[in-house]
Amino acid sequence: MTTGPIQVHYGVFRCSLPGELTAAAQARDWAAATLTHRLGLAPDTAETAKLLVSETVTNAVLHTASGRPGGSVTVELHPGPASVRIEVHDAGGAATAPRPVPAAPDAVHGRGLALVAALASEWGPLVHGRVRGVYFTLPAHTPREHR
Repeated sequence: MTTGPIQVHYGVFRCSLPGELTAAAQARDWAAATLTHRLGLAPDTAETAKLLVSETVTNAVLHTASGRPGGSVTVELHPGPASVRIEVHDAGGAATAPRPVPAAPDAVHGRGLALVAALASEWGPLVHGRVRGVYFTLPAHTPREHR
């Protein structure tokens, strides 16, 4: 269950969820709705964000302490004049830093960060004090600009 969007400070939106696989769907729906309805961004930006939020939240739940009992994952949206930075915060504890890995053609898993690297303007691991996770940046097109 989502705690809902909470405006952390002017222009930053946050959604914290339990560290369960269902968090990916909840986070992507929240991000898309916030990007289109609250920030007025183009639907294609929201669709890309949905995919990348889903992939990064799933990774947080599967590969960090966020997926342990009582764990949580947080998504933050940081809109700027030309782009939106999306951060997925996890509970840490991953064996390695986030990085794309080659996936076999018939593999079911292993393409999440490769998608992030291919579709985001910028991305990388996030380590600020106790905050761990991944960030990525997407162009902040509005429907009018994107016609």
